[in-house]
Amino acid sequence: MCGVTVMPGSEAGLTAVDNQWFDQDATDMVDTAAAGDQFGASLTVLPTAFAGYDGLAVGAPGEDANAVVDSGAVQLI
Repeated sequence: MCGVTVMPGSEAGLTAVDNQWFDQDATDMVDTAAAGDQFGASLTVLPTAFAGYDGLAVGAPGEDANAVVDSGAVQLI
């Protein structure tokens, strides 16, 4: 299963406290995991206006969407 771990950080660096794991089977994800989705193959951080936190765009280049095989998808966390 593919996924990403988000580690909180500060000016002092990263911390292992309160790590979060996200995969396609996590609550609020648009789809569920399937073989070949490659969820987490690409990542980028996006500035957001939500409570001062940045967002994370997670790529799944092998995701099948709208009956198009391997069309790919991006999930915002």
